[in-house]
Amino acid sequence: LGRDHGPDDVRAAVDAAGAVGFENLSLDLIFGVPGETLADWEADLAQAVTLAPAHVSTYALTYESGTPFHAWRARGRLRPVDEDLEAEMAELATARLGSAGYERYEISSYARSGFAARHNLSYWDGSDYLGLGAGAHSFSQEPAPGVRSTNERLPERYLAAVGTTGTAVASVERLTEATARAEFCFTGLRQTVGIDVASFHRRFGTELAAAFPHVSDLIGDGLLDLAAGRLRLTPRGLAFADTVSATFV
Repeated sequence: LGRDHGPDDVRAAVDAAGAVGFENLSLDLIFGVPGETLADWEADLAQAVTLAPAHVSTYALTYESGTPFHAWRARGRLRPVDEDLEAEMAELATARLGSAGYERYEISSYARSGFAARHNLSYWDGSDYLGLGAGAHSFSQEPAPGVRSTNERLPERYLAAVGTTGTAVASVERLTEATARAEFCFTGLRQTVGIDVASFHRRFGTELAAAFPHVSDLIGDGLLDLAAGRLRLTPRGLAFADTVSATFV
């Protein structure tokens, strides 16, 4: 993957962190690497469990425009794993981490009891957050329906702006009502607990089913479930989460 570190460095870092008292450690794992087999991925999961972190995130390799991997894929220099294998890898992560005591609380995130990432939960709930430092992002529900801001990305420009004006905000985006509603839904559905339908009504002043009539079709297709006032992805829906999310945009 072009990273400067390898498995031995990860183990050394975990040991060093534990030696000085850190108990809340998280590991990020990437699967679907070209040439990777299901057995390879199972071995990675086993090693991660052996390190006993409090939190584990698993991500399928993506090919972002402008990256070497994207260019190599376009030129046929590498071949991505097929979709069926990638789906098997995702299912294996849920099974292996679940049996090791990690609860899946978000599409890509697993945690031991009490160690779900509070920042991430706030983001998926559509709560306010403040980003500090160069390149940081912030979000506020006020003024409604919401506003996003981004700080200067380069440290030297960030420092110069703070020194001159006291702020380093480089861009501001005021969300439209439609965008805010859509983001509330597709971020909320990333959580296994899903969306509190009443919260949608309180925030936007309309029923979720009225704003997104196609939800009934997704329920009928077995991709979403509505129970006890919460709309969530079904096990089948989790496998097609990106497809479901795209219907809200």
